[in-house]
Amino acid sequence: MQLIHTQTLVMACCDDFFEKMLCGFTCGKIHSVFSNTVNLLVDKGIYAVVSGKSYLAPYTSNTEQSVNFKGLRLTQGADIAVDTNRLYLSQGTMLDLTRRKTFCLSRNSYPFHRPTLQEAIRIFDRYVGERDVNKGCMRYYLRRYLNRQPEAEFIGDMVDRRIDQWLLYMPLGKIGFYELEKLIGAGNGLTPAGDDFFCGFFAALDGVEHGQATKKAEDLRDYLLHRLDKLGTTDISRQMLRAHLAGLLPSPYSRLKQAFLHKPQDIPPAMKGMEAIGHSSGMDFAAGMAAALHFILENYG
Repeated sequence: MQLIHTQTLVMACCDDFFEKMLCGFTCGKIHSVFSNTVNLLVDKGIYAVVSGKSYLAPYTSNTEQSVNFKGLRLTQGADIAVDTNRLYLSQGTMLDLTRRKTFCLSRNSYPFHRPTLQEAIRIFDRYVGERDVNKGCMRYYLRRYLNRQPEAEFIGDMVDRRIDQWLLYMPLGKIGFYELEKLIGAGNGLTPAGDDFFCGFFAALDGVEHGQATKKAEDLRDYLLHRLDKLGTTDISRQMLRAHLAGLLPSPYSRLKQAFLHKPQDIPPAMKGMEAIGHSSGMDFAAGMAAALHFILENYG
């Protein structure tokens, strides 16, 4: 495909999954366009080009300059193309690949230490209790763990019920496969609230070095990887689940995980970063991680 370009961006870096996609590229299309991100659909996988270098994540590349992708008139469904040193996003926009560096995200885990987890819950509860964070799955956390009574909200109440139904099975040595599949895809947005909550919950289970928690995380991972293409969620969320099940988290999520499991004093600054992610995605993830700490302490501690 021969494309003419008039706007040149520079790719600063990409993760190893994005790098493999570039090296093995055959064909692809623009999946979706947002102000700070353009998502590419390549071989059934979603890969993101993100404005600026502050947000490192799986299946993601970053531009050197800040850019509003919506202002570039990129078209959903339009073909993309790759040659040796260029990624063509449209007839008018090209990414220069010559200066890109590849980064590798790694799975981090931390020793189980009951006082650390207890302190993390105490600091987190104080943080969310002092702020107006009554949205998404944070409503669930406030209701279940802080005895708050948020106002009724149809979609939010449905997600809350599905979290309750899934967590009912978890302490019994079961996974609640049926209930988990009802949770995945529950809620609005590109990454539904139920998916974000699960990812936070899973990150804590997978990140704490405790035999029973690790076994539970392995069982969840094995089941969902087998069912991933059949789950009733969005393409973007499916790719997110794939990365999180591998223990690979975007940089703000990784900072929150370290704060919860290893350095509770870092929870407030880490939470400020999470509040800026999506409509409620960052807070949904945080609520899931905090709920998992309660679960670990009540059942394994």
